[in-house]
Amino acid sequence: MATKKEANRPESEAVNGAAIAAEIIKRLPPEDRQRILKAMELRSPAVVPQVESNLYRFEEITQLSQQGIQTLVREVSHSDLVTSLRGAPEPVRKIVLGNMSGRKLQMVTDDLAGLPPNRSVEIEEAQKRVMRLIDELRCQGKILSDATNNKNGRYA
Repeated sequence: MATKKEANRPESEAVNGAAIAAEIIKRLPPEDRQRILKAMELRSPAVVPQVESNLYRFEEITQLSQQGIQTLVREVSHSDLVTSLRGAPEPVRKIVLGNMSGRKLQMVTDDLAGLPPNRSVEIEEAQKRVMRLIDELRCQGKILSDATNNKNGRYA
């Protein structure tokens, strides 16, 4: 017999499977996360971009330690860094810019001010590449999350 709560639920409830999969994958260690995404690419290549769009949130850069952000700034391509920051929320931009050397900061701020605007799809793609790089650097042990920001105990 159905409970009152179940009786009020529509028969076919919409479920965002990509978002659910991303939430599960997010909780895995970075090595396992990459292994699963590669396996998904082989079996269902069309699903991977949907999962990744829910998996990688550019704002999560703020969960990295200062040393992690500095490592990221050294490792990421200049083009991806500038393009991704162009569409970043101000708190994210401030944290990233605050972890750059003086010379790098000058180059990035000059490019942010002087280069023509990017299309939003270019910004999103650059942000995804940055987040994938963060995942790779985590797998290599080069980047760790700031423990004070990682409240739920999962790999960030």
